[in-house]
Amino acid sequence: AAKFILKTKFVVGLFHDMDESIRRFESFFGWSVGETARSCQAFEVEQVMARRHNQVQVPDGTDPGLRGVMEKNRLDLQLYEFVMYLYDYQGRVLFEKSGKRV
Repeated sequence: AAKFILKTKFVVGLFHDMDESIRRFESFFGWSVGETARSCQAFEVEQVMARRHNQVQVPDGTDPGLRGVMEKNRLDLQLYEFVMYLYDYQGRVLFEKSGKRV
């Protein structure tokens, strides 16, 4: 159900591809951002990125200590992988970006 809702109701963005995500939101929603707003936006994005929030590395499962955690979070990890796929898919279909995984 979560994958269906994401695919049919959301334009997804990725934190580690913030500039492109914002560009997609602007395009999809028809927002026209002036130069002053774009400058402010760039400053705010830089500030957030500098704090390095949400930089998560998905473990590969080889560490025995992480296996239990990964199993308990199996559905979250599947949803994360789906969002990565969906970001690429939307880039190709909605925004005509080449299909290259981020």
